[in-house]
Amino acid sequence: MVRLEWAHVVAFDGPAEKVLGPEDLLELTPQMTFRLQPYVTLLALEYPVDDLHLRVSELAEGRGGASNAVMRTRERRAVTRLSLKREPVFLAVHRMDDSVYFRRMNADEFGLLDALRGGRPLGEAIDSVFAASDLPLEELRGRLEEWFRGWAEYGWFCHPGATS
Repeated sequence: MVRLEWAHVVAFDGPAEKVLGPEDLLELTPQMTFRLQPYVTLLALEYPVDDLHLRVSELAEGRGGASNAVMRTRERRAVTRLSLKREPVFLAVHRMDDSVYFRRMNADEFGLLDALRGGRPLGEAIDSVFAASDLPLEELRGRLEEWFRGWAEYGWFCHPGATS
């Protein structure tokens, strides 16, 4: 939960760099490398703490102007009753239009984005995620196009020469 809270702070307050737009991604090559916006945090979690965070936030919003220090007994019980069952959750914490969002991903999408964030060239990153996959080529191509389209629309990539 602490990692998620910190990612929320980074997403809200972190700097933004010049966005790499969809037009910049028309001709991808295996040697291309990518940089993620500094405000995007990728989290591999063992519990769905994003659900817990959202639930607690909903309860806090329901109190209106009440202090965060005082939570009604009924609300405390509702939060306490939330049981988190262990399950892998892959999450990107980012901002759009001055709001912070949590975006869940499957393991492959997360793995590819994490490899790109780590500086691996595109071809190597794709190989690292899909080397043992038995997905048909067309399905793989479709997934990659969908992911890159979404990442570009969110503005997650910044120009390689940009600096924080």
